[in-house]
Amino acid sequence: MWKSCLSRYRWFVVLASVLVCLAIVGTRVSMWRQIAAARQSLSSGHPEIALPVLRSSAASAPDNAEVHYLLAVAERRSGHLDRVSSPLQRAEKLGWPKEDIERQALLVVTQNG
Repeated sequence: MWKSCLSRYRWFVVLASVLVCLAIVGTRVSMWRQIAAARQSLSSGHPEIALPVLRSSAASAPDNAEVHYLLAVAERRSGHLDRVSSPLQRAEKLGWPKEDIERQALLVVTQNG
Protein backbone atom coordinates (compact mmCIF):
# COMPACT_ATOMS: atom_id res chain seq x y z
CA MET A 1 0.00 0.00 0.00
CA TRP A 2 2.69 2.47 1.03
CA LYS A 3 4.81 1.58 -1.97
CA SER A 4 1.87 2.25 -4.26
CA CYS A 5 1.19 5.68 -2.73
CA LEU A 6 4.87 6.55 -2.76
CA SER A 7 5.15 5.49 -6.39
CA ARG A 8 2.16 7.66 -7.38
CA TYR A 9 3.58 10.58 -5.44
CA ARG A 10 6.93 10.25 -7.21
CA TRP A 11 5.25 10.21 -10.61
CA PHE A 12 3.23 13.27 -9.65
CA VAL A 13 6.39 15.11 -8.56
CA VAL A 14 8.20 14.12 -11.76
CA LEU A 15 5.27 15.20 -13.93
CA ALA A 16 4.92 18.51 -12.08
CA SER A 17 8.66 19.16 -12.46
CA VAL A 18 8.54 18.45 -16.18
CA LEU A 19 5.57 20.80 -16.62
CA VAL A 20 7.34 23.60 -14.75
CA CYS A 21 10.47 23.14 -16.86
CA LEU A 22 8.43 23.17 -20.06
CA ALA A 23 6.70 26.38 -19.00
CA ILE A 24 10.01 28.10 -18.32
CA VAL A 25 11.72 26.84 -21.46
CA GLY A 26 8.63 27.45 -23.59
CA THR A 27 8.51 31.10 -22.58
CA ARG A 28 12.16 31.59 -23.47
CA VAL A 29 11.81 29.78 -26.79
CA SER A 30 8.78 31.89 -27.64
CA MET A 31 10.71 35.09 -26.86
CA TRP A 32 13.67 33.86 -28.91
CA ARG A 33 11.37 33.16 -31.88
CA GLN A 34 9.79 36.62 -31.62
CA ILE A 35 13.21 38.29 -31.55
CA ALA A 36 14.36 36.21 -34.51
CA ALA A 37 11.24 37.15 -36.51
CA ALA A 38 11.74 40.83 -35.67
CA ARG A 39 15.39 40.68 -36.70
CA GLN A 40 14.37 39.05 -39.98
CA SER A 41 11.78 41.76 -40.65
CA LEU A 42 14.31 44.48 -39.89
CA SER A 43 17.00 42.93 -42.07
CA SER A 44 14.59 42.55 -44.96
CA GLY A 45 13.60 46.22 -44.73
CA HIS A 46 10.18 45.82 -43.14
CA PRO A 47 10.35 47.53 -39.74
CA GLU A 48 6.58 48.07 -39.70
CA ILE A 49 6.16 44.28 -39.44
CA ALA A 50 8.63 44.09 -36.56
CA LEU A 51 7.05 46.92 -34.54
CA PRO A 52 3.98 45.13 -33.12
CA VAL A 53 6.03 42.05 -32.27
CA LEU A 54 8.70 44.13 -30.53
CA ARG A 55 6.18 46.29 -28.67
CA SER A 56 4.49 43.16 -27.36
CA SER A 57 7.83 41.59 -26.48
CA ALA A 58 8.98 44.73 -24.66
CA ALA A 59 5.80 44.68 -22.59
CA SER A 60 6.16 41.00 -21.70
CA ALA A 61 9.97 41.09 -21.21
CA PRO A 62 10.77 44.51 -19.74
CA ASP A 63 14.27 43.40 -18.70
CA ASN A 64 15.43 42.22 -22.14
CA ALA A 65 17.95 44.72 -23.51
CA GLU A 66 17.90 43.26 -27.02
CA VAL A 67 14.14 43.68 -27.34
CA HIS A 68 14.34 47.33 -26.34
CA TYR A 69 17.26 47.99 -28.66
CA LEU A 70 15.50 46.35 -31.61
CA LEU A 71 12.33 48.28 -30.78
CA ALA A 72 14.31 51.53 -30.96
CA VAL A 73 15.80 50.48 -34.30
CA ALA A 74 12.38 49.56 -35.70
CA GLU A 75 10.86 52.83 -34.51
CA ARG A 76 13.69 54.80 -36.12
CA ARG A 77 13.51 52.91 -39.39
CA SER A 78 9.73 53.39 -39.47
CA GLY A 79 10.19 57.12 -39.12
CA HIS A 80 8.80 57.37 -35.58
CA LEU A 81 11.79 59.36 -34.37
CA ASP A 82 9.95 60.68 -31.32
CA ARG A 83 9.53 57.09 -30.05
CA VAL A 84 13.20 56.04 -30.26
CA SER A 85 14.56 57.66 -27.11
CA SER A 86 12.67 55.65 -24.50
CA PRO A 87 13.50 52.11 -25.68
CA LEU A 88 17.05 53.18 -26.49
CA GLN A 89 17.56 54.51 -22.95
CA ARG A 90 16.01 51.35 -21.52
CA ALA A 91 18.35 49.16 -23.61
CA GLU A 92 21.32 51.18 -22.37
CA LYS A 93 20.25 50.80 -18.73
CA LEU A 94 19.90 47.06 -19.27
CA GLY A 95 23.45 46.80 -20.55
CA TRP A 96 23.21 46.89 -24.34
CA PRO A 97 26.60 47.90 -25.91
CA LYS A 98 27.17 51.64 -25.70
CA GLU A 99 28.54 51.81 -29.28
CA ASP A 100 25.23 50.52 -30.65
CA ILE A 101 23.26 52.98 -28.53
CA GLU A 102 25.40 55.90 -29.70
CA ARG A 103 25.10 54.82 -33.35
CA GLN A 104 21.30 54.76 -33.16
CA ALA A 105 21.23 58.14 -31.40
CA LEU A 106 23.42 59.63 -34.15
CA LEU A 107 21.20 58.13 -36.83
CA VAL A 108 18.16 59.77 -35.20
CA VAL A 109 19.94 63.15 -35.24
CA THR A 110 20.85 62.60 -38.90
CA GLN A 111 17.31 61.63 -39.85
CA ASN A 112 15.93 64.68 -38.05
CA GLY A 113 18.18 66.87 -40.18
